[in-house]
Amino acid sequence: MLRLMSLSIAAVTLVSWVMPSSVGAVVYTYWQAGTSNWSTGSSWTNGEPYHGFGTNGAGAYVNNGGTVQITNTGERCYFLNLGQYSGDSGYVSMSAGDLYSATSTYVGCYGNGWFTQTGGTNTVEDHFYVGDWSGSNGTYELKGGDFSAQWESVGRYGTGKFIQTGGTNTADWDLILGDESGSNGAYEISGGNLAVNWIFKVDTHGTFTVKGDDPVITVNNNYLQYGALQSHLDSGGISTISVGNLAAFYAGGTWDVVDLGGAPLGAFDILTADGGISGAPGTVNLPGPGWDWEIVSGAGNSETLRLTHVPEPASLSLLILGGLALMRRRRP
Repeated sequence: MLRLMSLSIAAVTLVSWVMPSSVGAVVYTYWQAGTSNWSTGSSWTNGEPYHGFGTNGAGAYVNNGGTVQITNTGERCYFLNLGQYSGDSGYVSMSAGDLYSATSTYVGCYGNGWFTQTGGTNTVEDHFYVGDWSGSNGTYELKGGDFSAQWESVGRYGTGKFIQTGGTNTADWDLILGDESGSNGAYEISGGNLAVNWIFKVDTHGTFTVKGDDPVITVNNNYLQYGALQSHLDSGGISTISVGNLAAFYAGGTWDVVDLGGAPLGAFDILTADGGISGAPGTVNLPGPGWDWEIVSGAGNSETLRLTHVPEPASLSLLILGGLALMRRRRP
């Protein structure tokens, strides 16, 4: 009997040690410094944010216009909110280390938020919002490092912008731009890797801009476009959006092709979908004469949205005349 009681006491002690004493308790801590490091406890009203077992953790708010710097590993929070209310603003600058948000991150909830990442690893376990509610304004700049979230929403009810010039962004489920009426969601990529593991939806108030041939863009399931696609070609051409299943274009959507200067001649695959392409962009704006587009069939069910750039008739005539003149000069 004594041995059984001893084992029971030991078991209770072990559970007490493993389980936090405040399971289910979420505390709130607010940034009260100007520019300082996340790990400086005195910069927060209730100490440095943390995350424990289950819902045990701290919600982190940055509303005072200050800047939180992240350089260390092991930074944790239950959620992160930049610009909680109208008139609030908050900044995060991440250059190294890692940050883990157990539920969600808001970059501009009702107010204004900015998050710049040049290195490190930023992981959002659940929902990620840039420009969440009406009147909000949020910007996320990914220049280096790794970012990931389960669901990513840019411009849900407010104005949101995601600018990627480097690094890797992985949406484990969906990426949605410009969700609701009155919103404005824009994603601009000119470098790095973007991987959407389920659905990439450019909604009615969304814009997806691909600049140049440096980015790598992969959508493992469906690409749905109700809003605007912008293809900006540089001297190297443009990167292809690779879709693992169906790509669907809806009549209200637009496709703008922009020559940034020196776009080469030839054919450019804008989007390739293994499951085929449904519909076509409702409005297509090309740079001028010499540009054309088509949807071409490939192996199996695959189809490609292809852009072609050929010399304008006048330029072609000059090239032919120049070639003939060169041949005459070379003739013995």
